[in-house]
Amino acid sequence: MTRRYEVIPDVVEAIAEVEGVSPHELEYTLYEHIDAEALEKLVTSPHREWELTFRVPRHTVTVRGSGRILVDGEVVRELEGEPFERTS
Repeated sequence: MTRRYEVIPDVVEAIAEVEGVSPHELEYTLYEHIDAEALEKLVTSPHREWELTFRVPRHTVTVRGSGRILVDGEVVRELEGEPFERTS
């Protein structure tokens, strides 16, 4: 079975947290603004020295190989343990 980390929910939750709404209340989906498969490939790569920045309505989001998710330059989530631990 292929192991992969589900980073998309963490990014959506970080954006929703900044907006003060539940993830389901966002007016758009992340898939409208980023290639989710490409992000998941970055997350599951053995390299940790990367950073991906993209825009969604009203915000700039940065995901780092270290496990940090920033919205508008502020760390909203810092995932613990191995950066982007994978799930089966």
